[in-house]
Amino acid sequence: MEKKTRTTKSEKREARKDRREDRKEARAERKEERRSREKKELDIDIDTKRVDISIDRDKEGNLEVEWDGKHVDGKYSKSKDGKVTLEVEINDDELYVFEGNGKNRRLPKGAIWKLTGSVIKGFLKRGWGKLKK
Repeated sequence: MEKKTRTTKSEKREARKDRREDRKEARAERKEERRSREKKELDIDIDTKRVDISIDRDKEGNLEVEWDGKHVDGKYSKSKDGKVTLEVEINDDELYVFEGNGKNRRLPKGAIWKLTGSVIKGFLKRGWGKLKK
């Protein structure tokens, strides 16, 4: 008759660790399978009185959104690897609402100003606040 031996705590710990790693690998494989499915191509254009929007997505998953509005124009793009870019064009002659974030002593936090686009571009570059409008 065989004698039963007890498993030690360290053996149990190792077995648990191995099972956890196996589950993690299986989960990663399933996730990769889901990601590999093909995206549907999109080409949507919306034209209204106030804004024109164009949305394009290719089969790899690269997304581009462009909008042309009365005050602000911009482009948002996201590549397959997750890189995101946002470009906003501000008209120099238009008036915009700007909110200070407190980094400049003349623009206290929460203060709201009406400024031209050319001035706001400089403020945004320096990180002194954000565009409200």
